[in-house]
Amino acid sequence: MLASLLTAGSANAQEYYEGIRSMDIYSTGEWIEIDGLANEECWANSAVSVQPVEVVTTDWGVEPVEIGAYAASFQAVYDANYIYYFIKVVDDTYIPYDKDQMKGDTGVDNVELMFFPDPAGRDEYHSSIDARSRGLSQIRIWPGATENQTSGGGYAGGRMVEGKLTGLEYKSVRTDYGYDIECVLPWSEIMPEGTEGNLATGKSILMDVNIANCEDYESNNRLFIMGWSGSDHNAWRWNAEFGELNFKGELPTSGVAEVAVDAEAPVVYYNLQGVRVANPENGTFIRVQGKQTTKVAL
Repeated sequence: MLASLLTAGSANAQEYYEGIRSMDIYSTGEWIEIDGLANEECWANSAVSVQPVEVVTTDWGVEPVEIGAYAASFQAVYDANYIYYFIKVVDDTYIPYDKDQMKGDTGVDNVELMFFPDPAGRDEYHSSIDARSRGLSQIRIWPGATENQTSGGGYAGGRMVEGKLTGLEYKSVRTDYGYDIECVLPWSEIMPEGTEGNLATGKSILMDVNIANCEDYESNNRLFIMGWSGSDHNAWRWNAEFGELNFKGELPTSGVAEVAVDAEAPVVYYNLQGVRVANPENGTFIRVQGKQTTKVAL
């Protein structure tokens, strides 16, 4: 799988990439109101997996920090024109968007959505390769923002005008555990022209989700960044660790998707806030086995 770009360190690189995540995503014809509430049927469908955002990202050579009770997860569905997210964050140091207090785009709690349109363009050895000019899109959104403000880079960044991206809409809701965000993004603003074919059923694109935690406005600094697939701070420009988003077509009405599972992979459970649970019982949980994630009732 590794390209000829790899040097003598290829064995270590192969081990490094074993953490790449993969998720199946289903299309829906349901109208999704962007109100920050998981009140659509699609979000309760067991085929719409809850993906934990649990990787503590770091700069190379820097030890990960302690995250305490912080946790995050997301779900996603799509249709012909848009991709939709529902994101849950457990955060006891809520620092929302506030233009009068914040000193920079990354100095408050934020969510970054990254996309790359073609898995064949994944960079296996990425210490000096920048994918932004080849179609990588980065979109940043904030809890507490009320006017769909955004920032970012790459293809999508080039389409932003005065902090807005056509068709982007999101709404956050403050919760007793942190916050939720519901978001819709148009494919036209994140997929370069000519790559739309990769959105067809049976095809895939690359994606990652980063969620950053801050503790105050004054320091203008992120305590840590959690990632879905990648463990490197540089997902805004490097696609090597992006996960795979696999388009499966229409959402099963039964709520049960037929999936292939690695029977030898260990099974790990999380609650719906993305917190790992050792002995799940009497509730609904996220079951992760290998690269397959499902929602189960126990």
